[in-house]
Amino acid sequence: MKIVVIGSGGAGVTAAVEARRNNVNADVTIVDSNPHVGYAPCAFPYVISKDISSFDSIKEFSESFVSSQGVKLMLGKKATHIDRANKIVELDDGSKLSYDSLILATGSRSFVPPINGINSVKFHVLKTFDDAKAIYDEADALLESGKKKAVIIGAGFIGVETAHALKKRGFDVVVLEVAPYVLPTVLDEDFADKIKDELVKEGIEVHCSVKIKEVSQNNIVTDNGLFNFDMLILVTGVRANVDLAKDTGLSVNRGIVVDETMRTSDMDIYACGDCIELKHLILGTTMPSQLATTALRSGMVAGHNASVKDELSKIIFKGVLNTGVSKIGGLIVASTGLNEFFAKKNGIKYVKAVLDTTTKEHYAPEKYPLHIKLLVDYSKHIIGAQIIGGEDVVPRIDLVAMAIKEKIPITEFLLMEHAYSPLTSPVREPLSLAAEICVKKLGALKDWSKK
Repeated sequence: MKIVVIGSGGAGVTAAVEARRNNVNADVTIVDSNPHVGYAPCAFPYVISKDISSFDSIKEFSESFVSSQGVKLMLGKKATHIDRANKIVELDDGSKLSYDSLILATGSRSFVPPINGINSVKFHVLKTFDDAKAIYDEADALLESGKKKAVIIGAGFIGVETAHALKKRGFDVVVLEVAPYVLPTVLDEDFADKIKDELVKEGIEVHCSVKIKEVSQNNIVTDNGLFNFDMLILVTGVRANVDLAKDTGLSVNRGIVVDETMRTSDMDIYACGDCIELKHLILGTTMPSQLATTALRSGMVAGHNASVKDELSKIIFKGVLNTGVSKIGGLIVASTGLNEFFAKKNGIKYVKAVLDTTTKEHYAPEKYPLHIKLLVDYSKHIIGAQIIGGEDVVPRIDLVAMAIKEKIPITEFLLMEHAYSPLTSPVREPLSLAAEICVKKLGALKDWSKK
């Protein structure tokens, strides 16, 4: 069996290695125009800040590792056309690769909004190794010459992480966001304000609800004033790379359309990672899920299924909740499922609990603040959570994500079993306390409806 993977990011490498491990007789080849393989993009801001020592240390998949798994690498070669009828991938050097199964892992690219004058100035995006290395190197050069004004456009996870990174390097940093608050797709305004306060506490200037009128050499004109910069970075989201899939005649919306096995509209072509769209487990609609964890999971599924012929042997990927986390200054912020904005937008009725507590008992000598927001719909199922704290955030958000996925009723979630010791955790798990608040609110709604 010949399997060709187009794309050498996390999804592509995972798919290729999984295909080879699942079928040791398979001939697996990765093709990518990118000369670099295996870097962890989520770590770029932390290398820029020098919290992580070097780019070499964030290589998750080396070329030697990929080769050791029996997978061939063809880097610096671009796939230009797919002949579906004859199952051939054509490359830009004129060579051709035949396949029995093809996996598209073409990833995503930075989105640059149509800002007036943006193409007349030097700016950076942050998506690839080359992007990160360019920011890192220019930061050194600017600081050496005494220039240290940096403007970040975009206050999503990568935007605020990059702002924090440059501040730590010694820049005067301004963040501009068109939405009313930072992390608008992740948090609600009350929780987003906690992150904004953390950024401001570190000396980062944050402006939300900003409309950019024009960019000229070293100047940004907005409806909120004029901002000068020595370095300009646009972190305004990404878009799925679907051009090859579209030209091939595959079904494409915002991303490549796949079923639960990661199969596209062509029975012999699979897709995974940032270039696809997946079902949201709460809304039921499909959307891109451009997270590293989604890339690896969808890559594993695509690689497995592309390497087996028996339909009963295929595994499925039911969907996503877009669970994410970031470390910003002294805070860890995470979310899963829907926030209040998206719940209301989709007409979902819910109750909520907002809990301000600590990660350990109040008398513990070492403890950190913990802020939890839990959303529960009227059918008694959790639909989302936001957690901010100094520690123990990730295991809690993962627990909520599993509860949502498994559709555990809030009345059962309330009675979760958990470990307790005075110096490690509270005797009442904060998530359980939040669940109790929601259960009482649902009960009050039921009692009120009888009147």
